[in-house]
Amino acid sequence: MKFSVVDGRIFNPGDLSWDGFRALAEVTVTNFETEPPLAAVIDCLQGSQGAMLRQRVVKRELLEACPELKFIDLTSTGYDQVDRETLDYAARHGVTICNIPAYGTPAVAQHTFALLLGLLRQVPRCDAGMRGGKWEQGAILGREVQGRTFGIVGMGAIGRCVASIAQGFGGRVTGFDPYWPEAFAAERNIERRDLDTLLRESDFVCIHCPLTPQTENLIGTRELGLMKPSSVLVNMARGGIVDESALYDALTARHISGAVLDAFSQEPPSSMPFAALPNVLLSPHVGAFTEEALEKMSRIAVDH
Repeated sequence: MKFSVVDGRIFNPGDLSWDGFRALAEVTVTNFETEPPLAAVIDCLQGSQGAMLRQRVVKRELLEACPELKFIDLTSTGYDQVDRETLDYAARHGVTICNIPAYGTPAVAQHTFALLLGLLRQVPRCDAGMRGGKWEQGAILGREVQGRTFGIVGMGAIGRCVASIAQGFGGRVTGFDPYWPEAFAAERNIERRDLDTLLRESDFVCIHCPLTPQTENLIGTRELGLMKPSSVLVNMARGGIVDESALYDALTARHISGAVLDAFSQEPPSSMPFAALPNVLLSPHVGAFTEEALEKMSRIAVDH
């Protein structure tokens, strides 16, 4: 069996072993300096029965051009960038497409707080000032999370992990999810809210739900208008869940205090208007990119 890993640098920076895969198949790893076009991915997969791919390159065109391909591991927790036509074609032609759930749960939850605290304590400004020879003690004023309300949109594995950490910081947690985790919420004293109430009450609104037709543009102009002027929006999930144009307007008008973004509607973005805003902290969708998470992803992929 031939197994092809395309753009392996994305989920293996060079320090992780491919031995688990090589024990099962002949493995070819191809890396690209920039995101490869579909034609280049197709070339890499010729003669392969299995592959590990980023989900946005998985198209019907690719499956048609690689008839020997029977198994695809997606390097993601979801399927949101694989369209229905492709999934239906795969099912008809005996191609199994697997996601890798839960590998990055602690990593994403921890990155949520790294970014949120970085924004609240103005860590980028502190660092830049020190590097530039400025001593701004007294000029930089931060905010705390203790005693604040975290409103978590999406109480899946990541949302629940964020909830636990938030409570460890002394925060109050509320949540919105149509699939409410009754036992976990009862054990942790997490209060269920409808979305509008959660937005009105929360100091920090944390997005951790999947991107689906139901959640696309879930947070738009109306929803942002419900939030407190002092509140912060945190999106660690998918860019399409938040209307980025509406968010930009809310931030520039100071309808909300700030935003933390690790996911964008276009990745990589062709432009980044948020970069000009001092009340935003940006990250290139690296929430799940830790040594530990990538090792776990590899183990799960081998088990598949």
